Order: sequence, then C-alpha cells, then structure tokens
Amino acid sequence: TPQLLTLRFTSASTVQCRLNFAALDLPPPPAAASEEARLVEEARLVEVAEFATAPPPRTPKLASKSPASTTRKRRLQTPPSTEAALAATREAVAAKEARLAELRRVQTDATAALSAATAASNALSTARAGVSAAKAEAEAAKRVVFDVAGAMRRGGGKAYSDIEPIRHARTPVVRCCDTAAGVECDVVVNNRLAICNTALLRSYAHLLPAFRDAARLVKAWASKRGINKASDGYLSSYGHVLLLLHYLQAVRSPPLLPDLQHPDLTKHMPAAVCEGIDVRFQAGGTSDTNDSNGTNGANGADGIGGSGGGG
Repeated sequence: TPQLLTLRFTSASTVQCRLNFAALDLPPPPAAASEEARLVEEARLVEVAEFATAPPPRTPKLASKSPASTTRKRRLQTPPSTEAALAATREAVAAKEARLAELRRVQTDATAALSAATAASNALSTARAGVSAAKAEAEAAKRVVFDVAGAMRRGGGKAYSDIEPIRHARTPVVRCCDTAAGVECDVVVNNRLAICNTALLRSYAHLLPAFRDAARLVKAWASKRGINKASDGYLSSYGHVLLLLHYLQAVRSPPLLPDLQHPDLTKHMPAAVCEGIDVRFQAGGTSDTNDSNGTNGANGADGIGGSGGGG
C-alpha cells in the first residue's frame, strides 16, 4: 500500500536512513475508519522507522588462513590433558619401534648363529666319520700285526725268537730277533713311507759304502746305552742314522755325501708324495730309481737294516 515503506539493505556497510514522509512526497494516508485502525497503522509505521534507523548487522570478515596456522591454533587450543596423552602415546610408539628393531637384530644374529652351528655340526659329523674310519683302519692294522706274529710263530720255527706284536705304537709293528744272525728286526705292514726312507738310505749306501758300517756302529752304540727307543722319549734308530747322514753332508768338510733331496736335483722330477711327504730324491751310485709306491729298498738299505721302519 502507499502507506507501507519497505527498505532492503544489500550492502555490508552501515546505512543510516531517516524517514521524511514529506520529502518522499507520499500521498497522505486516508482517514482512519476507526480509532483501532489508526493505532495499528501508527504501530506499523513506528516499526518501519525503527527498522530503518537501526544499524545493519555486521557481516564477519572471512580471511584465508593457512593450514599451518589453523593447526597451530588447534594445538594451542588443545587441552593440557590431551597433550600429555599424545606425548605418552608418542613415547609408547617410539618404545615399541625400538623394541621391534631390537627383536629384528636378535633374529638376524640368531639366524647367523644357526647357520654357523649348522656348518659346525656338518664339520663335526665329517670329522667323526673320519675318526671312525681311522679307528677302523688302525684296528685292521693291529689285527694284521697279530696275524703276522702268529704266522711267524707257526711257520718260522726257530728262525725267529722274541716275537712281540706291539699294537699301541704309532705304527703297529712286530719286533723279533733273527736267531741265526742275532739281529733285532721290526716287521711292519703297509708302511709305504718306511719303504721310501729305506730306498733313500740304500742310495746313500751305494754312494758311500762306509756309510753302511758307520750306521751299524751308531745303532749298536745307541742300543747298548738304551737311548734308541722313541717310546721312552729318545731318538729312534732311524733318527740316529739321520744324524749321521747330516754329519757326513754338512758338518764334515769336505762333505762325503751329497744331498740327494736338494730342490735343484728334484725340481724336474715328477711329483711323488707318500702320506703327505715329498719323497723324491736323485738316486745315486745305482741304477735304481725312486718309486713312490715303495718297490725299491724293500730288502733293507744294504745292511743298515730296519732303519726305515722308525721313520
């Protein structure tokens, strides 16, 4: 109606408006039909006037905030109890991570230790198998020694006396005495190294016949004084013969015997290994050649007799 004025505010700024009906050139309101209608109309106009003079509501200014500032504000607004709970949680997580790392390290160490233990167990099993095989071989050699001693007693008649099998020696041996010659003998079985040693002494005896007689003299001297038994802590008969050989090669001037095992003499010879020992030597004074299978010198070093058995 012409009597009702409607105002709309579309701006956020403050708008003050004073109503002046005279300035608006509005037609005067018609006469009230009654007193009640006039009062209602006045109340409505007062309400419109109050609305027009009242300041507009302030619209909050929206400002862009970075996530960091928002998070910082949230942290600042976090209650102390919550901060303590978060700190405790962080400490618990760190402790669990440290424990997990420790368990992983222990697992790695345990795996390495298990691998080492497995390798050691395999090596131990191999060693046990080797020891068992060596024991079986030693027992077989001891049985052979007793068989040889029995055969010498049965078939030798009076040719041999003082027949004694020694099973606890490093190399099982049968000791006996040749009754006719009065010479003590040692009988061994499958001792290829002793045969190679005898072949070497045989070559030296061919080069210097006096070496054979000197060896017999030294062996008799050591036996007479009881210093020729390795089981008692002395040198064996073979050891005394080697001392004599060293004297004739290195101490005596000029030397009476050459070194048949010198590398210059053996470097062009084929390899010959017996029980892990290089047994090559340059045969001298005889047409025999060294045989690593022990075919030379089987009958003793031309009278030196049994000196290879103690080697």
